[in-house]
Amino acid sequence: VMNIIYLDWAATSIPDTNIIEEMSRTALLNYGNPSSIHLKGIEASGILENSRSAIAAALNIEKNDFIFTSGGTESNNLILYSLLRKFSLESILKKHPRIILSGIEHSSCYEPAKYLEEMGFSLKYINTEKLGTADIESLKKYLNPNTVLVSLIFVNNETGVVQPVEKLTCTVKEYAESIGRFIHVHTDAVQALGKISLNLKQLGIDSASFSAHKIRGPRGIGGLFIKDRKKITPLYTGGGQENGLRHGTENLPAIYGFAKAVEKYIPLIETNLKKIKLIKQNFLKEIKKLKNAVIIPEPANGLPEESFSPYILNVAFPPIPSEVTVRALSQEGVMISAGSACSTHKAKERGRVLRNMGYKPEIASSSVRFSFGFNTKREEISAALEIIKRTIPHLTKVAGAFNR
Repeated sequence: VMNIIYLDWAATSIPDTNIIEEMSRTALLNYGNPSSIHLKGIEASGILENSRSAIAAALNIEKNDFIFTSGGTESNNLILYSLLRKFSLESILKKHPRIILSGIEHSSCYEPAKYLEEMGFSLKYINTEKLGTADIESLKKYLNPNTVLVSLIFVNNETGVVQPVEKLTCTVKEYAESIGRFIHVHTDAVQALGKISLNLKQLGIDSASFSAHKIRGPRGIGGLFIKDRKKITPLYTGGGQENGLRHGTENLPAIYGFAKAVEKYIPLIETNLKKIKLIKQNFLKEIKKLKNAVIIPEPANGLPEESFSPYILNVAFPPIPSEVTVRALSQEGVMISAGSACSTHKAKERGRVLRNMGYKPEIASSSVRFSFGFNTKREEISAALEIIKRTIPHLTKVAGAFNR
């Protein structure tokens, strides 16, 4: 039997067995609909609201400012597509309300924004240097009186770069105040939750998206912090659940599992950070010994350590195509990915983030992502490195011969 070394935690985490078992018990015992007024419904509603309270407390936000969704993708889409309900077609075509994105957003922000552009919205991308951080001067250049939304990914899912969200938000809010208008600032915090410290109030943002399956919780459940729910409108209508913003019967077992994951792993952030930093440092030191390894972005380029999530490492091995590296390592038991898991089946999407950072196509097309998790072990890393050091030189020779 092949020994699996899982280094694709940014795509999804290995579920926590205890949490999944507790979820199963909840599904079997607490089967009432939280909207029902009988005893089983009241029991379910209590679990729902206790779970909401637990997550809000862990995030240091107000309970009523958090709604449950199916995950980060729905949360991001809810913020962006709510703009369609705010403006009439006539005002969109006449005023072209502006949306500003960092050039390295996840596809669940990038794709809805592209659709809104097709509908008549103005769409601008903040420049990102090779370091992967959004340029404040570029943001200032694009802010105008028609700006309605700025979306900034907190931790990039492909490179692990942590954006200066607080500084960028401050820039937006100062401009908004100067013109006497509200500009919504949203952050995709999916890769940040439970991995780096988050102070949503200090950031000054208006909304943030989260997903449970990145922190060993269940799939298909996530959440949205929304400071003022009157600022957004639901994507669809129904029974009025989740403060009228996300209609439909709540997935109670998954919500309970999400809360348990948050309660368990947020208090362990600092402990896990120390452990993962050492793992990444050792891994990086050995990867750099491979002649064709290109670290993206190169940490030595001047950004402080806090500007990188230790959970993610992006490396290119030109001229080997990223899919070849992923498949070859998979056959040896090492599980990694080529960029974002959400873009794997979309050829146009692959490499977009790295190209927007200024990397050449040959680098972008040969990059792969190694991502670590809460229980990644040093022995696994040592075993993975042996396989990588054996596999990459061989693939490089083959790719070199093929390209001649």
